[in-house]
Amino acid sequence: MQAPCGRPIRFAIADNPMARGQATDRTACDYCAATFQGLFRALVHPATAVTETACEAMGNPSCLFDIRWSDRFGPTDGRRPDRGSPSGA
Repeated sequence: MQAPCGRPIRFAIADNPMARGQATDRTACDYCAATFQGLFRALVHPATAVTETACEAMGNPSCLFDIRWSDRFGPTDGRRPDRGSPSGA
């Protein structure tokens, strides 16, 4: 994937059930990241990538996720790539 456009959106999930009770040296919430990625690809932009950057299972206070977009796919004039009409129309 091409370099992402702009800064990522970052959000946190505190007391994440996916990480609760786990102790690991890598992020453990792939299911959450994949779910958010699928939703954002379907609803926002097909070139959305979601990655977990910190995890409670690693001892962090919350699970952090970054959402990034690439301008490699789809039109940049507001048209939805699957329909050719303006988003929201």
